[in-house]
Amino acid sequence: MLTMTQLHNIRRLFFEEGRNVSEIAKTTGCDRKTVTRYLNKADWNIEAPVIDHESNYPKLVAKKKKEIFGKAPGFLPLEHIPGEAQVDFGDAEFYENGTLHGGKYINLSFPFSNKGYLQLFRGENQECLFEGLKTIFEHIGGIPVRLWFDNMSTIVTKVLKEGERNLTPDFIRLMEHHRFESAFCNKNSENEKGNVEG
Repeated sequence: MLTMTQLHNIRRLFFEEGRNVSEIAKTTGCDRKTVTRYLNKADWNIEAPVIDHESNYPKLVAKKKKEIFGKAPGFLPLEHIPGEAQVDFGDAEFYENGTLHGGKYINLSFPFSNKGYLQLFRGENQECLFEGLKTIFEHIGGIPVRLWFDNMSTIVTKVLKEGERNLTPDFIRLMEHHRFESAFCNKNSENEKGNVEG
C-alpha cells in the first residue's frame, strides 16, 4: 500500500511539475493505472489498498538537490506573495459563562495584507488545528495557496536532512483535500514566520 507521502509525491509531480502519467509511473515505480487512480482521486477520507513498488524517487530528489544547490547553506529574503499565510497556535484566556478559562487559539495570518483570523479552542491538537483551518477557510471564502508552519508535532513526525519533513498521513490528506501547499520554518527559527508570531 502506498503511503500518503508517496501519493502526495505522485500528485505533486503531475499538478506542480507538469509531468505526464508515463513519466510519473517511471519515476515512482508505480504502474500507470495506480498513478491515474490517485490523480483522479477526490475523496481523501477513504484509503484504497494499493500494491507498493520500490521507489527511487527520494534518492533522486536528494541527488538533484545536491547538484543544483550544492552543500553550502543559503538564505533567502522573507517575502510572501498574496495568498500565502502563516499558521500558529497561541495561548489564550477567555470567559465562558462568567468563568475565566485558559486555552489556545489558532492564528491564520496573511503577511502580504497583514490580515489575520483567530479560532479559539480549549486545547492544541491535530483536531483543533484541522477544525480551526476549516472554519477559517469557510469564513474567508477561500484557501491560501501556501501555508507556513513551524514544526508542530501535530503534523510533523520528523525533521529530515536538507529541510524535508515526514508529515502525518492525516495532514497530507488535509492538504490534498483543500489543495494547499505547506512550507515549514527551520528548527528554532520563529522569526521566519514573524507575522503570525507578532
